[in-house]
Amino acid sequence: GKYVFENKKLPWLIYPAAAAVVLCGCFLFPYNMFDGVHYRYWSTCMGLSVMVLLELFLRTVRFAGMHKLLAVFGGMSLELYLAHVMLTRIYRISPFGEEKRLLEYFVILILAIAVAWTAKKICDRISSMLQSPAGQPQ
Repeated sequence: GKYVFENKKLPWLIYPAAAAVVLCGCFLFPYNMFDGVHYRYWSTCMGLSVMVLLELFLRTVRFAGMHKLLAVFGGMSLELYLAHVMLTRIYRISPFGEEKRLLEYFVILILAIAVAWTAKKICDRISSMLQSPAGQPQ
């Protein structure tokens, strides 16, 4: 996320490695092969690899709208992650989580984006106040 936000390019070796992980995940290893912590690690590697390949595709095709959206989410990636984890845990212990309702989960995602955006604005404001002389707002 930060690479897209800061308009940096990834090292070229990352792209073939990401493609290899995705190909292994799709063709060689069935998903039920892993359980517990290993499943989390495998899912994380697959998710990151797919995002790297998506970034390459969007950079190649020059789809400006999606690049702008990823740049916005990349700017608040930490806040988005923390808000999503917190709200997903609340969702899982609620009665909606047991039934796995998709609509309610999308509401949680929208709430996570709103909470992350608000947290990012607050952090930016505090950061600008700390960087200005004598705590004066800029």
